[in-house]
Order: sequence, then C-alpha cells, then structure tokens
Amino acid sequence: MSKRLKRDRARSDLAYMLRIAEGAPFFQMIWCVDRIRVGDFDRGVRGLADIPKDVLEGAAKSKLYFQPWMLEDLVNEWLATPRPKLVLPRRLLCESYNGFASVYNAILRVDDTESGFEIDRGQDVLQMLPRFGHRQFEWQQGWLNGPSLYRSAFIYGQGESRKWFSQTYGATPADLMLFAMAAHSVFNGAPENRVATLSVPQLGLEEPLVTAGLRLMSSKLNEVMAEAARLRRGPFNVAAKPSVLRRTPIVSFGADSLRAPLPDLLLERATTGLYLDFVQAPDTVRNEIARRFELYCFDLFQDMFGDAARPQYRYGTKNRPIDSPDILIQDRDQLQLIVECKATRMKFEVRFSDAWHEATERGYRELAKGVGQIWRHVSHMRRGLVPDKPAAQLNGLVLTMDPWMRMTHGQDEIILRMAREWCAATDPEIQPEDECPVGFTHVGDLESLFHTTGTDHAIKMLHKIAARAGWGANELGRDEDTPRVDRPFVFANRMAEVIPWLELLERSGKR
Repeated sequence: MSKRLKRDRARSDLAYMLRIAEGAPFFQMIWCVDRIRVGDFDRGVRGLADIPKDVLEGAAKSKLYFQPWMLEDLVNEWLATPRPKLVLPRRLLCESYNGFASVYNAILRVDDTESGFEIDRGQDVLQMLPRFGHRQFEWQQGWLNGPSLYRSAFIYGQGESRKWFSQTYGATPADLMLFAMAAHSVFNGAPENRVATLSVPQLGLEEPLVTAGLRLMSSKLNEVMAEAARLRRGPFNVAAKPSVLRRTPIVSFGADSLRAPLPDLLLERATTGLYLDFVQAPDTVRNEIARRFELYCFDLFQDMFGDAARPQYRYGTKNRPIDSPDILIQDRDQLQLIVECKATRMKFEVRFSDAWHEATERGYRELAKGVGQIWRHVSHMRRGLVPDKPAAQLNGLVLTMDPWMRMTHGQDEIILRMAREWCAATDPEIQPEDECPVGFTHVGDLESLFHTTGTDHAIKMLHKIAARAGWGANELGRDEDTPRVDRPFVFANRMAEVIPWLELLERSGKR
C-alpha cells in the first residue's frame, strides 16, 4: 500500500469516528482523559468506564502519556468535521475508554501517515522539526507559572496598552488573567459549568468582568464549528492546522452550558495569547508593547549582571540621531555582549506552514534588522563614533518574544544574508570585520537559563549559542557539566504591581 493511500485511509477512518461522536459526550470524554493526564484520577476515572490498569499506571508516571497537543487536535478535528444529515446507526462510545482509545489511536495514525507521506515526497525532516517543537513545547512547559503571568501583564497590561484594552473590551489584561484563573479552577472541577459559577466576588470578579471574559474567551458551538471548518479547510496535515481553542477555549452548548475540554488553554489564552486582542490596536499601543518588552528584557539582564548591564543610549547628531542596541553587557570597560530585542510575534502560518520561507518574510526581516543594528554598533566602535570598546570575545544576541529560531536548520543563514542587505542600505561603511557572531534565542529560554545558573555560566552560554543556531541557551546549558544554581523568580516581589488582584488573593488565603 502506498504512503498516500495509507494517509488517506487513516484520514477516512478518523473522519468516520468523529462523525459518529456526539458533541457533549465527546467534549466530556476529552476532559476526563485530560484530568487523568494531569493526575486528577478521581474525576477522570469517574467519567470513563473500563480503563485498563496499565493505562493509569502509565499516566501516573508521565503527564505526556496522553499527548495534550493530540487531544487539542482531536477537539479541533471534531469541530471541523461536518455533522451527518441523517442519524447514523452507530455512535462513538464516549463513556468508555475503548471509545477514546479508538479515536485517539486513529488520530495518531493520521499524524504518523501524514508525516510519512511528507518525507516520501521529499520534505526535509530537518525543516519539519520546528513544527514539532512549536506544537509540543508550550504544552510541556505549561502556562501556570510566575514568569508567564508577570511577563504578559508587564508587557500588555500597563500604560496605554492597558487603557486601550480596557476601553475596547471592558476589562484590563489583569482582569482577563483573573477570569482565566477562576475559570481554570472551575473547569478543572467539572466538565460542564454555568456562567454564575465563574464569579468570585471577593476578588472583584463579578458579572461585568465575567461577561467581558466570556466575550473574549468563549463562543457558541455552531460559531466555533464554523470557524474550525474555515481555518482547518484544505489538504494540510492535522499538525499544521490552526486551533480555534487558542482563541475560544470555552465553548457554549446553549442553555447556560459551558464546556472547556482542555482547561489549561484558558491560561494560555490570558497570557501568551493576549497578543490576539492587540492585532487591531493602533501603532501607538503596539509600539508601547515593543518598548515594554525591551524594558522587561533589560530588567532580566540587570538582575543577572547588575551594573554591567547598560540600557540603550542615543548618539549621533541632532539631525541624525542613532540609538544604540537595546542592552549592552560590559566586562570591566569593554563590551562582551550586545543585545537587540524584537517583539514581533509568530503567526500560526510562521510556526506550521510548509511554505515557511514565505510566511516568515516579515519576521525574518525584523530579526535581520536586529543583527544589522548589532553589527552597526560594532562598526561604530571600530570607527570611533561611540565611546564603547569591544572585548576580545564580543558576541551579539537577538532576543525575541517568540521562539523564531527554535530547532531551525539553515534559517540563520537567511537572516544573516538579509542583515547584510540591511547594512548595505543603511550604512555602507559597515565591513565584514564588523560582523561579530550573533545568536538567537527567545525570552522564555533566557528566563529558564537565568533561573538556574550564575553570571559566568550565563554569559558563556549566550556566547555559545552564536555558533549553535536552532538551540536555546538554556538547552545548551543543560549539556554543560556545570552545577545547577536555583535562583528565585526575579520578579516575585513585583507581581502585585502588575497583577493587583494577587494581593487580594494572598489576603484571602487562597494563593
């Protein structure tokens, strides 16, 4: 049997099972399996009959025994599958583990045969790796953690951004986080809930904020199904299709019946997913978000390197001012690391499209500009246009909000070529000798590195990634034979400044 035929048969088998699955029981089945996945066996087992003992033992050993990204794809595929016009004689037994195992194994076969067909028609396996990483890593890391909450509130929830968000949606980003936390707790406890159960008056989460939260994070079943069918239309692989649950993790089944089959996506929507609500924001707001990201990154470096971390400064002439790169790290009186921060977000097409070289054009141009800005500063040091002096080992770092370069292969060369084009158009006196090694990593990776190491090892890893494209600094650090240093979350004492309801939560004894 050809790989195309295997793929098509696997797709057909999955589609049939999804057509005979009823909505509410299917959502509840996924919810029960997710409860088992996270270790809440009492609730999970209660809704699924005939679960084998070895399955429960396997789930107890690993939260990835059931792959959550595959559960997310299952829900999306069910939403996108047309309902039969006639009542079918069979239905998927969603109350039984055997029913789940049938449909779960079916989507695993689809995923496997689609990948096999891609490789068979010449797709480069190395170019497929970033897709796997984007699909899995967020689920593996989770969203219920201090860095994710603080970073999102700091970048999106202050100043003009907070004001615009509140005027547009009737709540602040911090309010949406509170709603998501409350809803996460409620949907962890039951697969179906009413609107009234989402209120927490003692924390200020009352009807107006609940309404605003539901407006952003939920939609009616028929609307979600229509959107899933639109987004997931076409011959693309299951793994390369957008998830409607990233925008609306809560689905209304009518008559005050709300379901969130994967409660963790509520936290994703209110943290990393906040950018979805700023797509239509004016340039002034989006520019402020970029500035807040730069400030956040500088705070991270300052906590790690102290006074050796210097912020951006302006030089040049009155008629032609030039801004230095965003962060400069000194070693005594010499620069050893030049950091440029880029807040450009990765659209779904960038993360998963086969035609990544087209989808990434705008983002790669922005990263290339960051490289060019670093090389320009090195050139200006050489030409005596700035007072800074380079250390014997000087590297650059482009620090991004999203993992643009994670597990990539060869894309760094594309960016470096674009950077040379930027330099030629901006400052022709920038020479090849000014092209110091430049690495790429994202802020989540940087935080993980800084939370588990000291200053000397951190700078060593930030230098090392310049020669290891596709790797993160923290990933490289784990390969080093260096003692782990557990440092506390650097912004723990500042969280209440950007998330006001945390103080109420602490006083109520519910943290």
